[in-house]
Amino acid sequence: MAGIREAEDGLSPVIGVIMMVAVTTVLISTIAIFVFDVSETVEPTAEAEFAFTYDGTTGELTIRHEGGDRFDADQLYIRGENIGTVDGQTWAARSSQSRVVTGETITFSVPDDYDVRVVFENEDESNTLDRNRGPAA
Repeated sequence: MAGIREAEDGLSPVIGVIMMVAVTTVLISTIAIFVFDVSETVEPTAEAEFAFTYDGTTGELTIRHEGGDRFDADQLYIRGENIGTVDGQTWAARSSQSRVVTGETITFSVPDDYDVRVVFENEDESNTLDRNRGPAA
């Protein structure tokens, strides 16, 4: 009986060492994730819908914010081709509002072959929110 008892005592330290290695590995991995910031943080991009209405008799294009995110008016840019001096202007330059929310509109004159984009820009991203082309584009 004494020989069997010694064999049982020898198994317990081996299992203890394996458990200690497993716990240490999990602990070091968890700490490494926080210290080295291995996880990626995904920032949401700006999203909004705009309606474009072109009046062929007056040559005026109206852009209306239909829904989605709210924006500072100086972060929305009007860009495109054949849109004259409006190209590169902010929404704030065409509106008296400092915030662009659902229902806000701007209107400007363009020829019927325009190609216009509403672009959100800040220090972190540049994102085309919507685009419209004139009937002759």
